[in-house]
Amino acid sequence: MTSFALKMLEVLGVEDFGIYNLVLGIVVLFSFFKNSMTAVAQRYINVEKVIGSTEGVNKIFNISIINYNYFCFVRKYRVAFF
Repeated sequence: MTSFALKMLEVLGVEDFGIYNLVLGIVVLFSFFKNSMTAVAQRYINVEKVIGSTEGVNKIFNISIINYNYFCFVRKYRVAFF
């Protein structure tokens, strides 16, 4: 364990340190989703720009906005639709 983790364990105790790690894991998970969605959207928008399809760029952009809104809603209200 790093010195930071040991200090956090001292301050928080065993139970609260576990909750801290759980929250940190959720934050990392949503950061991964956000970064992945950004990379995918940029890739497909660039492909449509190379093709020269304005309709395709608009379609990809609109789908990306819908996906971002969905994940923001899930993140804010902690709702799962699976």
